[in-house]
Amino acid sequence: MALLGQTLPINFTNTLTVNTPTQEALDAARNLIKCGVEKGHLSPQYHVVAHKQLIATESPGRKLYSEVRRWPDWLENADSIKNKQR
Repeated sequence: MALLGQTLPINFTNTLTVNTPTQEALDAARNLIKCGVEKGHLSPQYHVVAHKQLIATESPGRKLYSEVRRWPDWLENADSIKNKQR
C-alpha cells in the first residue's frame, strides 16, 4: 500500500463528471480504506477528501464527488489538510 505523506490517494479511471463510478469501483475503494485501517497504515480517525478541495481542479468529477460526500468519514472543510500541505 503506497502512502503519500499521510494520505492514501485513490484514483478512479473514467470520466466521472458524466459517468457514475461502478459499484465495484466504489466497493474496492472502501475495501482499500478498510484494509489500510486494519493493517495500521491509516488511522481509524481518517477523513475522506476530494482532490478539488485541495487544489483548483475538476477532479474527481461531479458524479464521484457527489458520491464520496455521502461517505461517513467525509470531511466537508479540508482547510486543516490544505494548511498542512504548505
